[in-house]
Amino acid sequence: MTETNPTSERRPWTSSDQSRQRAIDTAIEILSSRPFSSLTSRTLAAAADVSNSSISRNFGSMEGLFLAVIKELDRRFALLSASGVGAELIDEGLILRSRLVAWMLGEGMHPPVMKVERMKIFMENRQISRETLSERTSWIFAQVALFLGEGFATFGPTHPRMNPGELGEAMQLIDWIRSHLEDAERDLGWGEEVPAKA
Repeated sequence: MTETNPTSERRPWTSSDQSRQRAIDTAIEILSSRPFSSLTSRTLAAAADVSNSSISRNFGSMEGLFLAVIKELDRRFALLSASGVGAELIDEGLILRSRLVAWMLGEGMHPPVMKVERMKIFMENRQISRETLSERTSWIFAQVALFLGEGFATFGPTHPRMNPGELGEAMQLIDWIRSHLEDAERDLGWGEEVPAKA
């Protein structure tokens, strides 16, 4: 007859969806404060209070988990109330997302990061008007703004830090450019032709 340990507690039952979401939320908390390489399935399972097997069952691999984290950060971004385009420079979720994608690429992973869908979310969430602008101008400006935000998020720590006033001015400049896109479109002679979307 085997003895049971009276001090050990069984983990309460949770659905697969609940375990999956808890793992993603916990991964975001950990990745926000620790080196990405320190996150393992074991540390995540312990911190999220889910079984180690549920991590592999829900995500397949750590790369699968990181992709789920990226999708969750995109989902949260899509829910943000519209504000200036420059707000991407200070949103913690978007900064984390950019750094995670860069780290994954550096580790040899190739995340299929929903390029077109991300651009669509960005354009809708940041009110880049297609009523007065051609799709081409809207699309190119959205790419430039995202490149600026992702570059700042990824490489900002390697450059002298902007003080809050300078960061605010950078955001104002990006918003000013957005408000003058009609002039740019006219001066550049851009029509409705849309560049190929990769």
